[in-house]
Amino acid sequence: MYRILLLLIIGASYFTLNATETVVKVKAPEYEGVNVLKSNSSDLVFAGTWGSGVYISSDGGANFQAQNNGLNSLYINDIAFDSQENVYVGTQGDGIFKSTNDGNLWVRLDFNTNLNVTSVYVSPFDDNTVYAGTYGSGLHYSTDGGATWSDISRPSENNGLNSVLESRHITAISITPDSTILVGTYGDGAYRAEKLSYSWRNANSGTNTSGTGSTEFINQFEVIDNNTILMATNDNGLFESDNAGLLWSQYQPLADSLKGKQITSFVYTDDGAVVGTKMHGIWYYNPLPVTDWLPSNLRRFGVVDIIKLSDGTLLAYNYDRGLIRNTVGDGKYWENISLPTRDSESYITSIVDDFVLNINDKMFITDDLGETWTELTNYTGGMVNRLKYTRGQLIAVKDNIVSLSANKGQSWANTTPGDGN
Repeated sequence: MYRILLLLIIGASYFTLNATETVVKVKAPEYEGVNVLKSNSSDLVFAGTWGSGVYISSDGGANFQAQNNGLNSLYINDIAFDSQENVYVGTQGDGIFKSTNDGNLWVRLDFNTNLNVTSVYVSPFDDNTVYAGTYGSGLHYSTDGGATWSDISRPSENNGLNSVLESRHITAISITPDSTILVGTYGDGAYRAEKLSYSWRNANSGTNTSGTGSTEFINQFEVIDNNTILMATNDNGLFESDNAGLLWSQYQPLADSLKGKQITSFVYTDDGAVVGTKMHGIWYYNPLPVTDWLPSNLRRFGVVDIIKLSDGTLLAYNYDRGLIRNTVGDGKYWENISLPTRDSESYITSIVDDFVLNINDKMFITDDLGETWTELTNYTGGMVNRLKYTRGQLIAVKDNIVSLSANKGQSWANTTPGDGN
């Protein structure tokens, strides 16, 4: 599942964003860090990066080698495997690639290369059925292992009850044991279609736990067993459903301490879920002596993905430490092992559909998710301690100096706390 839309990538050793804001994936200047982390049934670990292609590890993440032979786009959004360990990667602006030999050679599939493929999913019931979610161009699928593709965003017959996905930003895909397909989006919540009918209905019932409306930003689905599926959201925490997404409830045990943490990824262990968040590190479920969620030794920074190897070892990518490992499988203590992050502070905030980034003492703005950046040359405040947009003001805080802009950073006025402003 592609975190573009649901997880902010800034390639930095420090990561922050106002918790009330929605988060999208932004291509920050010079960022080439890990964007997606997956492993196959043989415990080969694949790290898809933003600008450096695919890296593969055969020793549990201790060492990685670049494997980009035949891969034209080095901007990787998602990775998926079938039961034979064939691997698919969705790219930014160059369609889908497939490898049948553990990434030694990639072949571009006959998929529209003008689309940004944000999520790739292989049916657990049929290796030939592959789904591809896109950014703004809906959902597509193949029934022949990626040789040909069809758009299933709009049902063939729309009786007024069915929703369409053709303009949606797809971020997560899953199929339940009863063959219901679930689709998560950025900004439109979850959708479902029973028995692979592709007659889409909204599937957000029960997610309005915070009183601010149903969830809108989906990061991940995971089928736990025949009766349970979990859903991670960017705005309302972690949910579970025992009826294929018809009705959701807050994950048990009640995840009150996870509210507002904006969950980016999770794995399911014997004790429950271990979750990664966008700016509060990794949390684990603690059954005794007090039933509650507790933070791990990584309490800050954003987490891209968490995966579980066959021996129970957990791996995750963290913006502060790079690739990290939990050998016990309980999510409590993590150690860094490889893929270090770029040592540069960064702060970012959103202004409606625009994003402002402070990096290397400069301020930049983008209105196209980082495809192009414009430097705000009138900003002279250097690196900040905090960057935030609220009540029509862009606020940059550095030590005891506050810089304010009411026009998206085109001009700035400095003030200090306590001077009446």
